[in-house]
Amino acid sequence: MPWVIFVHGIRGCKSSGELLIPSGMLANAGFNVIVFDLRDHGESSIDDDRVSGGQDEWKDVRAVFDWLIEEKNATSENIGLFGTSMGAGTAAIAYSLDVRMQAVWLDSGYADMGDIVVEELEFQGYPIWLGPAGIFAGKISAGQNLIEYYPLDAASEIGERHMYVVHGNQDKRVQLHHGEEMCEVAMANGLEGNVECWFEDSVYRYDVGKGMDSDEHVSLMLTHTGEYETRLVGFFTESLM
Repeated sequence: MPWVIFVHGIRGCKSSGELLIPSGMLANAGFNVIVFDLRDHGESSIDDDRVSGGQDEWKDVRAVFDWLIEEKNATSENIGLFGTSMGAGTAAIAYSLDVRMQAVWLDSGYADMGDIVVEELEFQGYPIWLGPAGIFAGKISAGQNLIEYYPLDAASEIGERHMYVVHGNQDKRVQLHHGEEMCEVAMANGLEGNVECWFEDSVYRYDVGKGMDSDEHVSLMLTHTGEYETRLVGFFTESLM
């Protein structure tokens, strides 16, 4: 059976529910799955204890990809990628830079690095004019170019490969326009039937002890679980088998 590599989001880990739920769906369908910690996350090696939004982390995805081929006798045609949030951005960058990767599922990911830097500042309550300064500071202090690679490049370099873009309409952490742009470019560059997109209203609410709270980010697997499983298993069955 094919393999699917799962890539978690910022400050997440291989034990995150956003990975264990969908990886369980595929495992129950007979797929081989692998979850791992990106550098500077979970139990993985500490590189510089910074997060680069996929600019360095994509190399970890490729390392796992190569490990499956070398150690598990997998073939590149039978290995897919799954990512959520920053993990989706990271998986998209890896997919754009390595044509061996045949299929990628992107849940609530970002497309444009310049936009996400500014939007993340706004989300955290900082003035958005700090965006260019932050990018410049990253280059000077850490030697890190935060806009070297763009996840959106994956959509323009699909060729005969496969992509599935998923995004909740109410997402506040990674805004919907990222998914829509990824979908639009992918549809224009991929073969008919090789690109699919799913945008849906999705908010889940939970009791925090002092009343109800809600979240809208990476939520479709929780609010539309049955449909999510059907789409996920179907996509990787068609693209990897």
